[in-house]
Amino acid sequence: MQRLIYLFAAALLLTACGDGGVVVNLTDAPVDDATAVTVRVTGVELQRSDGSTELLDIDTRDIDLLALTAGASTQLVSRDDIGEGDFSGVRLLIEAASSVEDSTITLSDGNVRSLQLSGGSLLATRNFSVDDEETTTLTIDFDLRRSLRAPTGDGDYLLVPVLRLVQDDQAGSISGSVAASVATADGCDIEGGTANVGNVVYVFAGTVTPDDVDNFAPEPVTSARASMNMETGDFDYVAAFLPAGSYTVAFTCQGEFDQPTTDDVLAFTAPQTLTVTAGQSTTADF
Repeated sequence: MQRLIYLFAAALLLTACGDGGVVVNLTDAPVDDATAVTVRVTGVELQRSDGSTELLDIDTRDIDLLALTAGASTQLVSRDDIGEGDFSGVRLLIEAASSVEDSTITLSDGNVRSLQLSGGSLLATRNFSVDDEETTTLTIDFDLRRSLRAPTGDGDYLLVPVLRLVQDDQAGSISGSVAASVATADGCDIEGGTANVGNVVYVFAGTVTPDDVDNFAPEPVTSARASMNMETGDFDYVAAFLPAGSYTVAFTCQGEFDQPTTDDVLAFTAPQTLTVTAGQSTTADF
């Protein structure tokens, strides 16, 4: 049974010099049952608080999001001529047409499918400012766990974008390890599953009871794949670009069965509540 763990992500870095500048990066989180998820990025649009927009042209690039995990990113654009002022969001411009291999997903069996943009919004909203000769750094998280829809047959995968925007100097991360005994416990490799594929840490805002992705609260802010550390035998993870604040984290080894549009019953570990501090990594082991 194919399951996509969501992907997370895109990142935007704003740098200021003179009037104010902008640097745009892209980041992501991993996905199950795929070896590549390639998105064709054509531009970035800044949205000012007064409703006007500013288009930042870039050289069109095909970017494999699966190469940008655990807080890694790639730069899309750097500009130093952005007028100072207040902004309300950033829009990522992509090409993802039906039956056209502009944006694609490569499945674990080698099959390449087209990604078709279908609804959702490519605008990540958050209030921020660009000040004269100041540097503002933002990250857009492209949450593909909630954005990808698998077809019933051999058609296109649907892309229904869910994005969030984070100001980097106000954000931190959560990292840690999952003991091998937890990640490989009875019930993890249930019928139809693939060993170790569903090892995922879910991150929720505030204090909540962990739940699957199903379009009903609570929805995870993000999730992170726990991958085997060949030296320790445990499974390590990093959940990056989290605004400072309180979070609930929990681990499941059944993440590959989390369908984004249905209410699925997943077995979670006992949740931990912790605080993320800007500029720091908070540890949560399971």
